[in-house]
Amino acid sequence: MRKVNWGKKTFAAVMAVVTMFSTFDFVTYRSLHAAETEETASCSLNVENELAVTYDGKPFEFEGDIFTNPSLVEEYEVTYSEITNDGETEPTTTAPTDAGKYKVYISAKIKGENSPLNWSLPLTIKKADLIVKRDDQTKVFTGEKIEYDRVIEGVNGEVIPNKNVTVFYYGEHFETIKECRNVGTYQVFIVVKGLKNYNNYYCKTSDLPKLIITPYAPLLTINREYKPFYNGKERPFNTYTVKGVEGEPLNINNMNIEYYLDEACTIPAVGDDPHTAPSAFRSRCYVKLKYVGEEGGNYCDSNEEISRMVIKYEPKIVMPDAIVNYTGEKQIYPWDDSMIIRGDDRDNGLHLSVGYYKEYKNSNDNVPTGPEDGAKNPLGAPSKPGVYIVKVQYHESMNYNPKAFYGKLIIKDDEN
Repeated sequence: MRKVNWGKKTFAAVMAVVTMFSTFDFVTYRSLHAAETEETASCSLNVENELAVTYDGKPFEFEGDIFTNPSLVEEYEVTYSEITNDGETEPTTTAPTDAGKYKVYISAKIKGENSPLNWSLPLTIKKADLIVKRDDQTKVFTGEKIEYDRVIEGVNGEVIPNKNVTVFYYGEHFETIKECRNVGTYQVFIVVKGLKNYNNYYCKTSDLPKLIITPYAPLLTINREYKPFYNGKERPFNTYTVKGVEGEPLNINNMNIEYYLDEACTIPAVGDDPHTAPSAFRSRCYVKLKYVGEEGGNYCDSNEEISRMVIKYEPKIVMPDAIVNYTGEKQIYPWDDSMIIRGDDRDNGLHLSVGYYKEYKNSNDNVPTGPEDGAKNPLGAPSKPGVYIVKVQYHESMNYNPKAFYGKLIIKDDEN
């Protein structure tokens, strides 16, 4: 062992050091520096070691303070990188929104530390569940393909692309239905898949929603006053139309037509069967009509309508063309009572009215037609040369129904 040679100078130096330490306050020094060491060491992350949230359509955010003692943090930065099949992307300060796996890097400058403290944590944004409304839906037959109105909602009302949604239809016994068109009840199976931020969705087969197509009520339109001509035979009511969707004519065999003597429709017009149409001259009755839908068919019963019906004679008038010469005076059609052909019962109360119209020629076939086809208001008796349509209106009477007849009045100009 090497010996130490203690000279006077050496001994004096040693004693000076001993004297210094004997007067230093070790308690105060230790307490001050111990406190500083504890605060620095206690500033750590105030988050879980593995972060996991569910997609909500918003950028990821930490909840509350990131650090256990934020007063010691002078500044900090958070960056994010995504973990993909190809590896980890370059970190960026933009917080992720979409579902996926990420790495979170936190760097903080702490009071009393020369170098920043760094942490890294895994972050998982899990896929959210979709909200799929599965109520039964009822729609009316349209003749076209009918689809279930799917209502699929993401978070914050996010629209789900149709390309990710598939709807299957099944019958009562789970047979596959290509398209829903006719009246019936269809089971609906909804599948949503392939979304980045949402879990795949499949309907539970034990509780499928239903698409119910109900029959269409056809529109029945009738003539409120039906006045058929007497011919000695039954005169069934036939002045009506019954139409389905988009005006489609329906089968008249489904029409129920009944004839009654009273407006309340309780006393059959003929015998005991209200379906028998009257045939007698001057028969008066009420007619009740309704289209009756077929069970399971695409059309249900129509509205019920009531009409009045009376059978009268059909008037007949023979109107040959009349040719007269121009005189400069008003000319009238040379009327003769023999032109009227009446029924078996002469009606002295007949009323006739006569109107004159300038000849109108149909653009399609160039054939002169009645005033309803294009002539203007009736003229008085004409005086100028030309061809005129004569309309004789046979007005309704006790025994006759109204009817219009047409003839020609030709005024010739002898100079031409």
